[in-house]
Amino acid sequence: VADTNDARTIEVDATADTNDVEVLSFKLDNKGDSDVEIKNYAVSVTVTGAANTDDVLSGLSLWIDGEEVASATTVSSGGTTEDYLFDDVDTTIAAGDKVNAVIKADFLSIADALDEGDTIAFAINEDIDHITTRIKVEDKAGENLADADLTGSVTSGAFELRSVGIKVTLASTPTATISQDSDTADSDQGTFLITVNVESFG
Repeated sequence: VADTNDARTIEVDATADTNDVEVLSFKLDNKGDSDVEIKNYAVSVTVTGAANTDDVLSGLSLWIDGEEVASATTVSSGGTTEDYLFDDVDTTIAAGDKVNAVIKADFLSIADALDEGDTIAFAINEDIDHITTRIKVEDKAGENLADADLTGSVTSGAFELRSVGIKVTLASTPTATISQDSDTADSDQGTFLITVNVESFG
């Protein structure tokens, strides 16, 4: 989950769409004693550099336990932050069960309105009122769960989109050797070894 949601560089194509990139990973946990059915779900998308999210995205899809369950439509008025609604998800989570969910993005190309270095981030947060009002979950009796019953949040870092660049990943666990463990009058000193892989693309 951390690797998917952490800020990183995403490679996009210079002339063609780049599809099915995992951009948000999370779990949906039914802690009640009744089966629930997810009817609608939603995510907030924020871009920088671009004027509108649809200058960057050509589509979003929601996947649960490895199966695509819904595609998204834009439901806000446009701009750098927009809501995307997954309608007709129609997925049941049994009482006491949990499922793995992933949102995948289809990105436009640099030849479209997307520019090198534009960033994009995703959020599902109960503090975002316009998102929680779009999420609809029903219990076994067909009653909508109250807002108080829908808790938790997940956010991604800002993904930088480029067709040419580098990807840097941590290669091993960093180590530190303290060379001077001083008193409060001076700063501690140490030697830190941080090994990374640097991969070029484009």
